[in-house]
Amino acid sequence: MKAPGLFPTGPCPARGSLWSDGRCLPNAILHPTGVFGMEVAVPVLSAIMLVFIVRKCLRARSLTWSFLLAVASASTFWLETFGDWAQHLLYTPYLHHYTVPIQQSAPHNPVVMPLTYAIYWWAHAWVILRLASWGRQRFPKIGMGTAILSLSAPVTFLWNLIVEGTTTYFGIWTYDPPIGPAIHWPNGAYWPLLWPVMLMMGWINLIAWMVRLPEEQHEPNGIERLFKLDKLLSNPGWTRGGNNTSDMQAGNVRFQLLRLAVWIAFFNVTFALALNLPLYFMRVLGGFGSVWLP
Repeated sequence: MKAPGLFPTGPCPARGSLWSDGRCLPNAILHPTGVFGMEVAVPVLSAIMLVFIVRKCLRARSLTWSFLLAVASASTFWLETFGDWAQHLLYTPYLHHYTVPIQQSAPHNPVVMPLTYAIYWWAHAWVILRLASWGRQRFPKIGMGTAILSLSAPVTFLWNLIVEGTTTYFGIWTYDPPIGPAIHWPNGAYWPLLWPVMLMMGWINLIAWMVRLPEEQHEPNGIERLFKLDKLLSNPGWTRGGNNTSDMQAGNVRFQLLRLAVWIAFFNVTFALALNLPLYFMRVLGGFGSVWLP
């Protein structure tokens, strides 16, 4: 029986088929398994996580480290489609999806992407920071930046193995053609071993270094100092808030909203500069092309 939305014939390469929206797609993502996990398990896990995060915000009378990190991470989801075009990443269209009407973008972006990003980058940064803190306890002379850098390669590769190795194996997405060395799974999907993993470790480690550990949030972190929020607190009427001051104070409310805004701005700008632009340059300048993403 023909799969819904799939046409068995069409002007496609031998290992591809024509989808109902007129796009040729590799067969590797047209018979996926694990769609339920992506569309149900991820949103449910995200919702549970967000309930605990919001509850902690209410108790602290302040936007917490976890809230800011989750929301700022989720806000970068819209950049995914452009980076996917550049790295030849295609999602299975069997996910509930949307497509941006711009040529240099990938089709069939999952609607759960914001929730996925909220979990994925939050957990990645948290793990890196905890491991870096553990390393500094054993080697007190090294700084946090050095500890993060020393862990970047193994942590990011293992993280990529768990997440992308699994999802490409089950046909949820593929990199076709992969740029650089890659594993070719039996279902026809590809998982690249170096690109874009090398870029990912740079961006998330920058984020981890700038946001610092959750327990250090009693004072402005790297992002907030970059946007001069530490100077702002010296002005009359501006307060940081928290358990010792009322969350109804206007200065506290303004400061918390400004914190959220600068976190979101920093995440989006650095994501575009550190991930999207290098991906674009690699594809365009390197001459890499894809029959699925012209």
